[in-house]
Amino acid sequence: MPTIFGAQQHKIQMPPRQKKKATQNENAALTEKKTKEANESSTIKEQTGLQALWRDWKASHSALSRAESAKKRQNQRKKTQENFFKNQFQFARQPFQQPRSGTITAQKEPETHLRKIYFDPEPEKPLEDIEGVIWPSKSGVKFNKPLTLD
Repeated sequence: MPTIFGAQQHKIQMPPRQKKKATQNENAALTEKKTKEANESSTIKEQTGLQALWRDWKASHSALSRAESAKKRQNQRKKTQENFFKNQFQFARQPFQQPRSGTITAQKEPETHLRKIYFDPEPEKPLEDIEGVIWPSKSGVKFNKPLTLD
């Protein structure tokens, strides 16, 4: 097959392997449903032991979940860093080259809508007094004094 200059060649992607995470393996061994059923059908002495097992399982499960998410963040950060070092300029352009979906539709023309809402039809006519508005007294201090270093 002849190569065409400027044509983008796609890599053949293999389907990702489905490997179980550590938490999934652990969940297969001991599920919440099984422990609840065992807890309900056990005596008081057995329940204390089952509760201790449950606390241990919960602590290890939480630790594994945190470790998995930390590893995932680390891999994502490493991948982003590699993409940046491969081509910095393309990396910087990527956010602006994302495909856009949908279309923008305006039901009203913005100029006419704004003019209709905020335009004063009688600008020469003074505004009427509004009841309940307290006007401040005239200030004795002028605000246009020159600046000083005091």
